[in-house]
Amino acid sequence: MEDVSNTLQQMQEKEDNITEDLINLKKEFITKLDGKVDNMANDNLDAAIKTVHDMISSLRLDVEARHRKVDEILSTMRNDITSVETNLEKSKVALVRSDLERTVADTEDFTATMATMTAEISKMRLDIGDIQEALKNHDSGMEDVSNTLQQMQEKEDNTTEDLIN
Repeated sequence: MEDVSNTLQQMQEKEDNITEDLINLKKEFITKLDGKVDNMANDNLDAAIKTVHDMISSLRLDVEARHRKVDEILSTMRNDITSVETNLEKSKVALVRSDLERTVADTEDFTATMATMTAEISKMRLDIGDIQEALKNHDSGMEDVSNTLQQMQEKEDNTTEDLIN
């Protein structure tokens, strides 16, 4: 029985060793599994980070392309605005020049008309002077005629009186 007892004890020791080995194996397995999970998590995290990084890079490229496009559009708009402003200034200058030329022409026409009117007024003044002189001569002649008629009237009256007497 002692053999059996020894055997049982040996078996108990072996069982304890096996249990201890199982515990150690379990710990080792958990450690390895945790390492694998950590590696897998890290790998998944690395893959996710790489994906996000790739997406950000792609987005950055897209934003930069759109930024360049917006810059091109703004540049075109600036050039168009500058062109419009230049044309507007040219149009304003042309309009002012046209208005000025029209005003100068109108002024020249007015000056010519005034000169013509001044000449006509001067001629009319001369004509009025001539008419006044003619009227004076006419008045003087009429006065002479009136005096002559009066004298003739008096002579007629005297002759009639002489004939009657």
